[in-house]
Amino acid sequence: MTAIRYSCTTIVCLALASSAGCMGMVGDGFVEPTSETDDTEVPEEFPNAGLCPGGDAAFQSFLAEAEQLVDAVNSPGVGLAIVCGGKIAHAAGIGTVKAGGPAITADTHFQLASSTKMFTAAAAARLDAQGVVNLDAPISDYIPNLQFGHITLRELLSHSSGIPGELDSYQSATLEGLVRANESMQLWAQPGAVWNYSNTGYLVAGAVLEAATGEAFSAIIKNHVFAPAGMTGATMATSDVLAAGNYAFGHEGTTTFGPNDSYYGSAEYGPMGGAWSSARDMGLWAEAHFNSDDPLGAQVMPSLRHQAIRTGSTGQGYGLGLFVEDSSPVMLHHGGNVEGFTASFTMVPASGFAVVVLSHGGGGFGGGAVALNPDAIANLALDAYVPELRYGTPQSPATHAELVGTYSSAPSVFGEVIIRDTGGGLEAEFVDKGITRPLTLWYGDAYGVDLPPDGEIDITFWRDPGQSASHIVSRFGVAAR
Repeated sequence: MTAIRYSCTTIVCLALASSAGCMGMVGDGFVEPTSETDDTEVPEEFPNAGLCPGGDAAFQSFLAEAEQLVDAVNSPGVGLAIVCGGKIAHAAGIGTVKAGGPAITADTHFQLASSTKMFTAAAAARLDAQGVVNLDAPISDYIPNLQFGHITLRELLSHSSGIPGELDSYQSATLEGLVRANESMQLWAQPGAVWNYSNTGYLVAGAVLEAATGEAFSAIIKNHVFAPAGMTGATMATSDVLAAGNYAFGHEGTTTFGPNDSYYGSAEYGPMGGAWSSARDMGLWAEAHFNSDDPLGAQVMPSLRHQAIRTGSTGQGYGLGLFVEDSSPVMLHHGGNVEGFTASFTMVPASGFAVVVLSHGGGGFGGGAVALNPDAIANLALDAYVPELRYGTPQSPATHAELVGTYSSAPSVFGEVIIRDTGGGLEAEFVDKGITRPLTLWYGDAYGVDLPPDGEIDITFWRDPGQSASHIVSRFGVAAR
């Protein structure tokens, strides 16, 4: 059993398990360069460049700053796209697809990791609009006789289903088979009670869509998202990436991954992170959001962007496959972080602006100098192109009195947890484990705690504004007060 090292950029890191191995580098479909190449692509001329303030000069300045960030961590490179006025204005590449390889272009494929969740949610919303599925119906309508069949697609897609972050069993090669193998899985929380990021929830959503349509998940995304959005190069299949030939190799420390070298093509990974796309195609995804005709259907994009649940005290909410930032104007985003790749997609609908940053500089799991946070480059673009952006005031951190108490969960999660005020801070007694540890304040209501054998884990206290906490929420589980 090989650990899948996979997460969502900036929000949470999740560990899953998979039988998919990480093999040596595969070169199928990769065209070696015949001569030395400059590691920075000359940006293409785009007819919409004038839609961005400052035109080409401003983009060149942004590109130079982005290159400095890439060079500072010795990252292999990134693919970039800027959307202004609802249209792709610039797209370019920095660096090479691997050491000694060709330059990254606007059409180089990258692994998107959790950014894929936008497409899974969009496919579900489109099928809902067509009457094929009902986002608010119990999923047992599509996959009968599940112990957790009372949850809905909307809860799965908004990370509020209570589905655990890991499956109990990976002994199946199909999505429905994986769901069936885990149908006795115990929920971490009551559906709709709290927001807790769950890759597994998106796996279940993918199985529901397959059962409702009779199509393979990769075909669902191609037919209901990529094709109507004009994303002709985007794909869910590693075979398509290899056939096209223009792809970035993932980098993790000193290890390099090709499309077939890891779990990128495994069934369970598809709905939660399996998409491959270029910066140009991700720019077209942004254009689809800004298109008044909405090529996916008039109700699809608004349903993704509507905040379905808040995510805690950080001024954020979550729609369907998109984080909804409490800012003025509202900002939407979703990142991706998987072994070898990171991604960032950020959009400000009121400004007609979006920025795409696709990196093959590692998710930071293997250490080394190639871990690049693409959000740092996205923030450069926001500063340059949306200077009016102002963030909302986060909820004030809770007092210790609002957090202390006893929280309960299944023994396989946390068991019973007692939070105490020590006078100088908070501590957590994990009764079932016989361990008491101090909590380290990270920010707001988020704390870290050293919990063997996992080391330091995250704990966020979930509370309604101005009220005492009702849950402990973590990527390792949920406990109710």
